[in-house]
Amino acid sequence: MKQIFYKDILFLLKNKEKVERYKLKIPNGALLYGPPGCGKTYIAEKFAQESGLNFMMVKASDLGSIYIHGTQGKIAELFDEAEKKAPTVICFDEFDAMVPDRSRMDNVGQSGEVNEFLSQLNNCSERGIFVIGTSNRPDRIDPAVLRTGRIDKLIYIPLPDKEARKSLFVFQLRDRWCEETIDCEILADKTAGYVASDITFIVNETALTAAMKDIPNSQELLMDEIGKARQSVNKEQIEVYESMYARLESGRIEERRRIGFAAYK
Repeated sequence: MKQIFYKDILFLLKNKEKVERYKLKIPNGALLYGPPGCGKTYIAEKFAQESGLNFMMVKASDLGSIYIHGTQGKIAELFDEAEKKAPTVICFDEFDAMVPDRSRMDNVGQSGEVNEFLSQLNNCSERGIFVIGTSNRPDRIDPAVLRTGRIDKLIYIPLPDKEARKSLFVFQLRDRWCEETIDCEILADKTAGYVASDITFIVNETALTAAMKDIPNSQELLMDEIGKARQSVNKEQIEVYESMYARLESGRIEERRRIGFAAYK
């Protein structure tokens, strides 16, 4: 993840003189997509923190308006503000709700909002703006949004693998009162198929149990909570996302490697 964002995005955003010297094209945006609870918004926030660039987090409710064409005006104002503060990273959370496929809608007003997004996304990197969209349902996004020159990069965020799950347990347990015998390797083995938010929930529930008993978090308490916790994403849903990934990437000239993320202590 860090290598992709650094090489393809951050390096270009922070080195304008090299961009001009080598005639490089700065990407406009990236879509982080995949099953819910896998850390897409977390990744976007961490990228913004590490980049040191101005950062704007936008949810669909932030753009709502009771007036006809009011939302279109808010979209334009948002990009104008980002340009004034450039270089700026704008993160649109649940992007599919903001730019739904126009072929599936009857609402003329919403179609106009998508058109406004298309206009603002066109080569927005030239204005010092980089867009990150997060979505659990990229199949619902208007195809025109995902073409190069608007959202250039599609990055699939899958379920965390064993190493990522181990790192998540380490991260979630740090600074908590814990027994020294906790083995995050074993915890990772026992949570195959669990997403990042599941692991956060397991650790928080364990901590609550420990607090009520006034004892440290322990391997036994964690294992007991894992035994009770349900997985947020089932096998059938994962197959749908894997199929979605294959369809989206098949249209790209350059094949993208699937990635996860790790949280380090």
